[in-house]
Amino acid sequence: MAKEKEEVDDKEPGLTSIPGIGPGIASKLEAAGVYDLMGLAVMSPPALSELAGVGEAVARKAIQAARGMMKLGFMDGAEFDKRRADIHYITTGSKNLDGLFGGKGIESRAITECYGAFGSGKCVSKDTPVCYFNDSRMHVEQIQETYKKYQDKNGEMIVEGGCAVPVSTVKVLAWVNGNLKIVNADNIYKEKVKNLYVVKTKRGRILKITGKHQLLSFDNGVNWKRAEELQKWDIIASPKKIDLTTEYEYDLDDAYFLGIFTAEGTPNPFSISITDQKIKDWICNYINRKFGYLPTVRTRKIEGRLDCYTILFRNNTRQFMYKLDKCLADSKFIPEGIFLSNIDVISSFLGGYFDGDGEVSESDISATTKSKILATQLTYLLLRLGISSSLKERFAGTNNEKFYVVRISGEDRKELSKIMFKSKTFTPNVKNSSYGYPRIIIDYIKDLYMDSIGGNRGNLRKEVGKYFINQGYRNLISNTNSKVINENTLNQIKNIFTEQSNTFMNVLNILKNNNLSQSILHEIYPKLPFAFNSLSEKMNVSKKSIGNYISRSIPDDKNDLLRKLIVDELNARIDVAVLALQIINEIKLFNWDIIESIEMIDYNDYVYDFVVPEGHSFVGGNLPTMMHNTQLGLTLTVNVQLPKEQGGSEGKAVYIDTEGTFRPDRIKQIAEGVGANPEKVLKNILVARAFNSDHQILLLDKITEMIKENNEPIKLVVIDSLTAHFRAEFSGRGQLADRQQKLNKYLHHLMKLAEQHNIAIYVTNQVMANPAMMFGDPTTAIGGNIVGHASTYRVYLRRGKQGTRVAKMIDAPNLPENEAAFYLTLHGVRDESPE
Repeated sequence: MAKEKEEVDDKEPGLTSIPGIGPGIASKLEAAGVYDLMGLAVMSPPALSELAGVGEAVARKAIQAARGMMKLGFMDGAEFDKRRADIHYITTGSKNLDGLFGGKGIESRAITECYGAFGSGKCVSKDTPVCYFNDSRMHVEQIQETYKKYQDKNGEMIVEGGCAVPVSTVKVLAWVNGNLKIVNADNIYKEKVKNLYVVKTKRGRILKITGKHQLLSFDNGVNWKRAEELQKWDIIASPKKIDLTTEYEYDLDDAYFLGIFTAEGTPNPFSISITDQKIKDWICNYINRKFGYLPTVRTRKIEGRLDCYTILFRNNTRQFMYKLDKCLADSKFIPEGIFLSNIDVISSFLGGYFDGDGEVSESDISATTKSKILATQLTYLLLRLGISSSLKERFAGTNNEKFYVVRISGEDRKELSKIMFKSKTFTPNVKNSSYGYPRIIIDYIKDLYMDSIGGNRGNLRKEVGKYFINQGYRNLISNTNSKVINENTLNQIKNIFTEQSNTFMNVLNILKNNNLSQSILHEIYPKLPFAFNSLSEKMNVSKKSIGNYISRSIPDDKNDLLRKLIVDELNARIDVAVLALQIINEIKLFNWDIIESIEMIDYNDYVYDFVVPEGHSFVGGNLPTMMHNTQLGLTLTVNVQLPKEQGGSEGKAVYIDTEGTFRPDRIKQIAEGVGANPEKVLKNILVARAFNSDHQILLLDKITEMIKENNEPIKLVVIDSLTAHFRAEFSGRGQLADRQQKLNKYLHHLMKLAEQHNIAIYVTNQVMANPAMMFGDPTTAIGGNIVGHASTYRVYLRRGKQGTRVAKMIDAPNLPENEAAFYLTLHGVRDESPE
């Protein structure tokens, strides 16, 4: 279907048409990736001089000539409009989706970026507790119960890979832009799987999840990892606090009474049994005030022990109990309204509960219950006060009954001062525990310290050593065997990076505003974080000679170079220090738990997932835990070959495959759907598998060669995915800047390719599921602003209702923010539902 490229008379002049650029120099430039006048025009004279082996004067003239021939100046709007007359469009196969792009499909001379997470599989087992809200009430229940409840109410629909029920009135806790937030859920999805991963942690988490399900972890920074990628001793994150905007629901006395009944109440007789006389008197007074009667109190005396008081209630009190009065010990729960009440109400409820059923000592506080749901709910409710807890199972009694123990330890015990006890007191001497920030985090920050502030200074003692002798500093220099550090130590480490970054900035300001003299060097020398003689090699002098710069003088011909080297070194170290501060701030957003075991088990049952458009994560588990696009590109490679009247461009496509996603069988199916010859369509798609980022970059040069030398009528370039190799190869510490710089250069090369040859560029991108504010929310595309600014059109793809896909226009120069629904069918992207 692709037309042969017509010969034209007004070909762009080649490199050899530039004065001073002969065939030999042109060969050198082409070997370095400079094939055309544009590549030459954007070079600097020193760069061209070094690359071509010519003098700077010749290089400057050549660049000026290239710029003149390229007409790189300004043009008026009318002329610009005429220049865009040859732009072509490629239909997506869906009128709805084409409409999102202005009605014609994706356009040439532009980069269209699509990102998102198609597919399912990020699910949890049927018995996983989940936290959700409905009608201003907070529920913590098994996800299969939630699914069944809404299935009976709203019905079930068949979707790709499984089933779903709409839950338009349900909201969940999700991680959005660095904060826990209550957001809407669209559906609850379920599918059947053969296997699950069971993750057990030090704090007592038991997570049963699919291999694709992601948990927030730490590996060279905070990031999401699939369960199938996790290993023993890895760490996972949990919310540090559930901070919600709430409405007043109970007064403090009501909450306290419900708390103590949850701990010590029984349904038959409807009563509370307690040994504390002070609490007994308070309950009697409360009932008299609230319900207008004095309850009957039975006293049982036990020799050698405290008297036991059984306080009997009348039926009119049942109306206030939210069915708690019907619960046996193994089915107790926390009334839903308590969760969404204010902090004082929650503190009063917990005061009543711990006064009744808490085991409080000078060093520890815990509660033991037979109710599994109550134990889980307690861990969520404590988190409203910013108190993290552990959850363990214990077997006791003649029948070896199972009990659940909720325990608060370590620094979290400080927050127990918020709880409104009436009988018990708790003023612990808070010490470190095994539930602080684990060693893997400490070691990572320590490496960042060595790359920024630390390092060998020889005989000169570093300022950080003089002024920061504390536990934080000892952890940075490995002068401790701590397996975890507490909040105070992490704050000390943060202060070290902050103070030293400020010191480095002050040195840079001095160098910016002054010439480098010996007196200036004497002033800044003690503040340098690196050995001064380490610059000798770049100065092309010996270490002894550079040492004389301090004791004697700086040679005039070395002054500017030395100043530049110091500035470059400090800038590099400041970048690492700033990264460290960002990581520390991100780490502090969460509590961290250590995986003690992970194994795959046979399951053969349904797994479930909340579909959450905003945040794409939810809080669930027996302890609160952070739980967490290729088809369009393939369709475009077929449609680009169609005649223009059918939405094509009568050209060929290039497919750069970085993840092994190209499937000839799928191309044949799509080609058959448009009535084209599958074999001919495949011949018009030029495919290359890129094995690393350098190879990916090289392939762009190959496209230019094919257009110029082979006259290939290439009208579309698909890159699937844009950032996969860049992300994988630049994952270590201090590599973010290098990655972005390389990615930026690649994108500009891509933009130039699109503009010069009137090509449509379609790229898929990976989602960065990093929740911290400095890196974006979990639905942010990889590459940050660099990719965002380079892409002409940015589209977010997600699963919709009833088997649809939804594309949302995130950014476009001339189009409004909008959404379009479409289907993925056997024959590609369509508006109609597949049969």
